[in-house]
Amino acid sequence: MRALPASVWYTPASALAATGQALRRAIGGSSGPFYACALIRAAQLLDRVERPTLAQWAQALDGGVQALAELGGAQPGQRTMLDALRPAADALLAAAQAGASPAQAFAAALAAARQGAEATAEMLPAQGRASYLGERVRGIPDGGAVAVVCWLEALEPVITG
Repeated sequence: MRALPASVWYTPASALAATGQALRRAIGGSSGPFYACALIRAAQLLDRVERPTLAQWAQALDGGVQALAELGGAQPGQRTMLDALRPAADALLAAAQAGASPAQAFAAALAAARQGAEATAEMLPAQGRASYLGERVRGIPDGGAVAVVCWLEALEPVITG
């Protein structure tokens, strides 16, 4: 991200789009394109918004998660990164609608993502690389869902101050 030009950081939409393209190039396998698709959709939803409200950020995350699901064809419950992303997006939307502060809303989203990732340990994979492993993955959380929690945790100090 540090290699991106300073000009991409001037608006949320340009930052999200540039980050998506960088992740597409940097992350191997299907995760890179999935993250790119989600971030580019979020960028489109925030286009021409200089200072997004919490509700707008929540809608952008929701739209990004929808785009990722459309691209990959997975649904929550199939042991993928969506099992962390969908609950996080839903929690952020609900908190924004309830009038929570950004820190409170993010905490709810992070907690929901953690719970979703942990739940994947008992799911059989129906999509993604792990789908051929069957019962052998029981007891182990999905790597993509855990990765979602990791990057949300990395964002936490920035958002909560």
